Amino acid sequence: MTNSKPPLLLFQELGAHITTLTPDSAAHWIAPDFVLTEVEGHPYGGPCSGAVAFAERMARIRRFEHACSFQMDCLVADQTANVLFHGRLCVTTTDGVVHELPLMERWTFDHDKLASLAMFWQEPAKAIAVLDTVEAA
Repeated sequence: MTNSKPPLLLFQELGAHITTLTPDSAAHWIAPDFVLTEVEGHPYGGPCSGAVAFAERMARIRRFEHACSFQMDCLVADQTANVLFHGRLCVTTTDGVVHELPLMERWTFDHDKLASLAMFWQEPAKAIAVLDTVEAA
């Protein structure tokens, strides 16, 4: 993996734009051969490949961004390519209840672009139920 910037800086830069990615802007941040790995049976589980597919997945999440916030705490960042972090998606359902959905992610960068992302929801059944409720509203 070759990067001109430290992975933590790339992570912070992309993190500031992650929810506003469009198919056109994604190419600036996401490698063309990007792969997202999320376990089947988890929210949005299953394969996702390429910058455009990732931007489309972010667009799906943007539909309910008025009801959620996302916080990321970096756990480990190496000097070559990887950032591991703990995240929390906080979602407010129509009944006013705030649900905290914890997850872990590993982002790997190559040539200053996100090359891969692995997601692991800590409570997948709860996350699916809450996200389905918000998306249906």
